[in-house]
Amino acid sequence: MKAILLGAGFSRWAANLPTADKLFDMQIQVRHRSESRKLELLRKTFDSWYQKEPQQQAEQFVVWCHKKSGVIWKRLVWYVTRRLSEPFFDGRAIGRQTYMIDDSKSSFLPGVVNARRYLNSIPQQRLSGILTTNYDLLIEHALTTKRFHYGRSGERLLGRGKNLFFPWQGAHPELTGRLPLAKLHGSLSWDREYRYTDGRAGIMGNALIVPPLPEKKPPSELVDVWRLAEQILSQSESLTVFGFAFNKYDVAILNLLRRCGKQLRRVEVIDVDATKGSLAKSIWPLAEVITRRPPYCLDV
Repeated sequence: MKAILLGAGFSRWAANLPTADKLFDMQIQVRHRSESRKLELLRKTFDSWYQKEPQQQAEQFVVWCHKKSGVIWKRLVWYVTRRLSEPFFDGRAIGRQTYMIDDSKSSFLPGVVNARRYLNSIPQQRLSGILTTNYDLLIEHALTTKRFHYGRSGERLLGRGKNLFFPWQGAHPELTGRLPLAKLHGSLSWDREYRYTDGRAGIMGNALIVPPLPEKKPPSELVDVWRLAEQILSQSESLTVFGFAFNKYDVAILNLLRRCGKQLRRVEVIDVDATKGSLAKSIWPLAEVITRRPPYCLDV
């Protein structure tokens, strides 16, 4: 069996979503005064933090906001959601509503087409599951509710179905796919109680997302997700790693990969940076590690 690990580089390749070093470029289209105000406050917070921590990477700003909690964390979640959802806002809807996972409009977006084309290139019967550190909903849009689940096939999501103007028709769609998807850092479509069909939790600033922390244990909010990831990895003999950075401060995930991937015989690393192969070899020293550049994709 084969597992897939997708990092921020995958979303960058497929949909031109920013990796961590570009995440706080503040490139979002604000629609009203309250959004402008929140963006300006976050910009000031980031600039103040960066002046004090010029050597730190952007992920550490997320960690800093997480420790501050309260309004600073809520504003951070709102911004991250807006930045990672720019391609997925529904122009037909009132306000700032993102496309639902099964929306036919989103299925034609170039980024979704790229992601779906790549995932379809791997025989589904050979896949034990997908792990990702990404908050965005690119994978869900590419697979639709018919092809994945978050750990339990048959789970119902909150939110409208395919019909925007008659939302009671097909509301709360069911995850009927066989492919498990473990989102190790949470999702823009989850909060602490529910999982939704779109990014509303993040738009409200309540999304269940966690930064890459240096702790050795998984975050308590996502214990079930990490158990699913352990199961996927433990069942696999090969692994494809696409766009994952192997950041040394992400201790918990590196420990997970090392502990549950001891039986891996082959690891394929897809990345523009060929040195990622040596990092993979340090995690799985007994596996054959092959490094490839990302395949051709549509312009987005």
